[in-house]
Amino acid sequence: MFVLCTVENMGKSNGCNPSGRRRRRGTENTNVPRVPLSLLRSPFADSVPKHVGHGVADAARNVVVGVGMGMSGLIAATIASGKEEGAVGVAKGLGAGIVTLAGGTLAGVVMGARQLGRGVMNTKAALQQTVRGRCYWCEIYGKWIDVHLDDMLADLPPTDDDIYRKSRKRKNKIMDWVKKSLSPDSNEEDAADADSTEQQDGELGEDFYSILGVGREATADEIRSAYRHKALLLHPDRNIGDADASQRFQRLLDAYNVLSDERCRIEYDTSGKVNPNRVGDGSYSNIEEILGARHWEPFIGRLGWTLHFTSRLYLDGELRKEMKNRRRLRLAKILLPLVDGDDATLEAARPAIVDAVCTRGGRSFMPLVAKQYAAVARQHLTRVPLRREIDRFRTSKWACISSMKLLTKTCVTTLYKAARKRLSGDQLINAALAFCQRDVQQSVGCAANLLLYDLSVTDEHRARRARMLVKISEMIMEICSTCSSSRSEATSQRL
Repeated sequence: MFVLCTVENMGKSNGCNPSGRRRRRGTENTNVPRVPLSLLRSPFADSVPKHVGHGVADAARNVVVGVGMGMSGLIAATIASGKEEGAVGVAKGLGAGIVTLAGGTLAGVVMGARQLGRGVMNTKAALQQTVRGRCYWCEIYGKWIDVHLDDMLADLPPTDDDIYRKSRKRKNKIMDWVKKSLSPDSNEEDAADADSTEQQDGELGEDFYSILGVGREATADEIRSAYRHKALLLHPDRNIGDADASQRFQRLLDAYNVLSDERCRIEYDTSGKVNPNRVGDGSYSNIEEILGARHWEPFIGRLGWTLHFTSRLYLDGELRKEMKNRRRLRLAKILLPLVDGDDATLEAARPAIVDAVCTRGGRSFMPLVAKQYAAVARQHLTRVPLRREIDRFRTSKWACISSMKLLTKTCVTTLYKAARKRLSGDQLINAALAFCQRDVQQSVGCAANLLLYDLSVTDEHRARRARMLVKISEMIMEICSTCSSSRSEATSQRL
């Protein structure tokens, strides 16, 4: 069974701090909370490398990131100081920037050396497990696991309500820390905290229909249109200097999250209250609806970055890992009947695949799904362990490079057009799709591998699953090609 490692908490009840040193009583400042270190996410690669190859790749990435951060600091410091003090400022900024460049480069080298060392240390175990071919490397938790899919799926919760509840609690703690840090002795902030707590217990305060400026009989499209209009007007970036801008925008977001969800809206219309655990409980965000998430989620899962559009949620490293793990298990659960079925089962899934491919997001994501299925199946059917691992490493890194290349190109184009004030909504969507590519590749590939490393079935059964994955991949690519041709013909007719 899939057993996850946990990190022991240090200094739980012995009056010790995390370093193990006993604190002196009466010396703590209770008004100033400790900084939530989980907020400080490192831009460097710090996941456990599978072997020396991954260690080298992570080391190269960290050096590039460190130099890039240093160069950014050098350019920013020089320009900022030059605008303020002229030539003298340029000299000062250049000096400070050189220090920043040296610091960033040093940080990248240190973090790179760390990853390289970890990769070297893990190489022996990687070689042993590769030759055995029985265990699967779980990059989420950085360990080799024995996959018993039946047990893993039996332990899979039906919903993520527990993660959402924990996320909201942590978000509230972070907001409390921010408020106390900005104004530790302010009674007004304490009153605001109390009011926020009261609203989270169900009281919604100001009428949500009034906040959006729509009537109670408004349709979903009218609510969505009103939200877009209000969001442009109330966004904090357009109201710089207004201390209440963030609060007004948050109320607008809360109102939209309730009224755009049919279940929450009915509850709100009936009682004037809504259970906060139901707001942002997995319902689709506005951008997910545009991308057609309802149709392609069975093949791809919930995109992790879309949760940032849900209010009152903060996913730290632990919750983020658990969310990723559940997402991949659910994908494996949905894929399982297809790979264990026959050709008739596969044909029965064709309409769902067509619906997914025909969406705005599906036309970009579904070809990635097909390629991942084909690659995972090919690697599993390769009998030579070393050749299989080389293929897996090469495919993974090439996919990473390709996605980064596309993301860089899309972002540069987006920034250029934004500077020229010619940016369209479709170009923003393209940037979002490019940003999600690597996430889709990793999730789909992991789900497929779980099926092919499942020790609860025989080797012959796993080989049959691999061959079915090839057929599914071919069907998806065929449908993608057909839909692409249909769109091209429709465009030609309009022209």
